[in-house]
Amino acid sequence: MDIVQLSEIGLSGMLYDMFNNPMLQACLIGGTIAYIAYMYGKNTREKTIEKTLNYLIKEGYLNVDKDGDIKIIKK
Repeated sequence: MDIVQLSEIGLSGMLYDMFNNPMLQACLIGGTIAYIAYMYGKNTREKTIEKTLNYLIKEGYLNVDKDGDIKIIKK
């Protein structure tokens, strides 16, 4: 047998078995959804914090000095 024939039989059979398994399909879809939700939530949280800090600085509740330290002005 040629190495190409072996790889075709082994790889195609393994891929077929992997994608024909309903449990594996459900796990892959669930994992993909969880990853996308995590990345979306992480991105949203960072933007929310940034917008909040910018608002507090603009309204005069916080002050940033030239070293980048944040100080509370109004309580």
